[in-house]
Amino acid sequence: MISQYLDFLLNRTGSTALIFIAFAGLAAWFTASTKLRIAIGLLGILFSTFYEISDEAVFEWLTSAVQRPSPTGFIFLIIFVINAATSHDFKPNSEFRFAAYTFSAAGLILYPGAVGFLSFDPYVYGYSGYLLPSTIAVLLGYSIYKGYWISTAAINLGLCMYVLEMGPSLNFWDYMIDPIAWVFAIASCIAILIYWVVPNPFGRIRNIKISQKQLS
Repeated sequence: MISQYLDFLLNRTGSTALIFIAFAGLAAWFTASTKLRIAIGLLGILFSTFYEISDEAVFEWLTSAVQRPSPTGFIFLIIFVINAATSHDFKPNSEFRFAAYTFSAAGLILYPGAVGFLSFDPYVYGYSGYLLPSTIAVLLGYSIYKGYWISTAAINLGLCMYVLEMGPSLNFWDYMIDPIAWVFAIASCIAILIYWVVPNPFGRIRNIKISQKQLS
């Protein structure tokens, strides 16, 4: 009975996070209040449980579409939940960049073969063999060495849930990455690239305007 309730909750963590990010992120355009953004995000989740698409609540429809996120992927999503509520910029953080690069690379390795674009499917390595566990061990060791404790905790959580079979899948990949985390990681890498090229675009625009006024 407890496991059924736990599965029920875990299956809805991804849709809950996505809806909150969407509504709180939209609220950020109109208010800087963290409390108000959180309230709007929670109201968005509540609204999605009542509004229906094809006789199914938006919340349940999204849950069936995105399914359960991987443990590491969900922790990565939490970063965007915090960002939507507070506008905290994680791009300068080296651990965030490490997570974004790792998810992006893993997805580029996994998903093209999984959907048939490659002649081999890397997904099979999640069922047996030493290649994927060895790679995860290296990433875990690097996280510990660099002091990336959130990444360390996320990887260990995925490992524990895989070993204890606390998920519907028997494939190791599904405890380390999921499509939603990969999409967010790709978007993050693009944002990081822009941040490197133009670290503070709004600040630069403001400085240019001030300089123009001084010259005039």
